Amino acid sequence: MMVKDIIMKHKWEEVQPLCLKHYPSDYAKSISGFENVFYDLQKKEATFSREKRILKIDFVDDGKDSYHHTDFRKDDIEYGLDFLPWDEVLGMTIHKETLEKYTEAEIICHVIWEITFYGFSEEAIKAEGETILQDDY
Repeated sequence: MMVKDIIMKHKWEEVQPLCLKHYPSDYAKSISGFENVFYDLQKKEATFSREKRILKIDFVDDGKDSYHHTDFRKDDIEYGLDFLPWDEVLGMTIHKETLEKYTEAEIICHVIWEITFYGFSEEAIKAEGETILQDDY
């Protein structure tokens, strides 16, 4: 199953309470930002990468913090979703283990949080990525 498939099966009203539960401070700052991204993702077409990319979510508890780590795997290497084009995220296959551990609405919530870490539009995220690259070099 792909990310796009589950986003199309659900309504924002199913996802919204989970965003509030898992990311209360972030969600409180921009309720409309998360909601707008949800609807933007429903409108977008999925793009498929030539490499097989598998979306995986793991619960991490290191004794200090606990969180849901969302990434994609390619050749057994983990990559973040932060700066990927959203159509590519939509085209990812969801790992079997993730589908077993999380509801579809929870998966949507965690994906939205991850892809909006640097902003609520692809343009804002791209600009932030360029700023980060300039600061590093």
